[in-house]
Amino acid sequence: MIPGSTIPFLLLDPPFGQELFESSSMFVIPSSVVSISIVAVGGGGAGSGSNVSVDEGGAGGGLSYRNNILVTPGEELFVVVGLGGEGSIGDGENGEDSWVERTAGGAILIKAGGGPGGVGGFSGSLAGGKGGLTLLAEDGIPSDGGGDGGGSAVRLNKAFAGGGGGAGGYSGNGGKGGTQGSNSIYMPTAGQGGGGGGAYFDKSNASGGGGVGLLGEGVSGAAGFSRGSQTNFGKGGSDGADGDSSSGGNYGGGGGGSDFQGKPGANGGVRIIWGRNRSFPSNHTGDK
Repeated sequence: MIPGSTIPFLLLDPPFGQELFESSSMFVIPSSVVSISIVAVGGGGAGSGSNVSVDEGGAGGGLSYRNNILVTPGEELFVVVGLGGEGSIGDGENGEDSWVERTAGGAILIKAGGGPGGVGGFSGSLAGGKGGLTLLAEDGIPSDGGGDGGGSAVRLNKAFAGGGGGAGGYSGNGGKGGTQGSNSIYMPTAGQGGGGGGAYFDKSNASGGGGVGLLGEGVSGAAGFSRGSQTNFGKGGSDGADGDSSSGGNYGGGGGGSDFQGKPGANGGVRIIWGRNRSFPSNHTGDK
């Protein structure tokens, strides 16, 4: 109880709420809210398309979260949601970064990197595109957690398309995309609280990587398969969407490579939550 009052402390708990952003927007801090937590995912990179040699898949977008950010009721924040890269003939387009900044002073509170696009005709290395980095906020305070997006694998001197990388996870990186081959180095990998990597769809096309959800950490995304009739799609992690033969999965999955036109990466996303005892990666983050 407050001294001299009959009002219980419970009534003075901060309000409870959330806001999901799938496109860039302004956000006004609600009345009585003095602290927020944010998760951001960058856009996935597009796969390449060349019909020359191997076609690399796009990398997944990175994930970053930060808790207990002090704010002022009525304060305006600018929320930027990174778009996924567009597929084309040639190199895949990079995914865009996602971030949140204060309109007064411009301090960036959190930032998650977009995944690089795949390189067309790439045949010089087994390494794929680097995953979208989990970037630090520009106010000098690091993120509380998150992981890089997964890159993509290609098979040296073999014209098999590479799968897209999975989006970054809450507890580690997204899965790496794979391609045809019996050696495990070519096989896609699972995400760590994020999306799994995609595998080849057929000799000329590969699947997108799995995306990652914004409700907090859940089950990690399984890797796709490159054998027999088993599914090849990179699975979404933490309630994210699966990748498929047309694109990476929401949010932040990288697109698959193709001998024709590379597949697009998925858009990123941002979610802001507030209320008592709520924090990423999994402390009442899915409550609505």
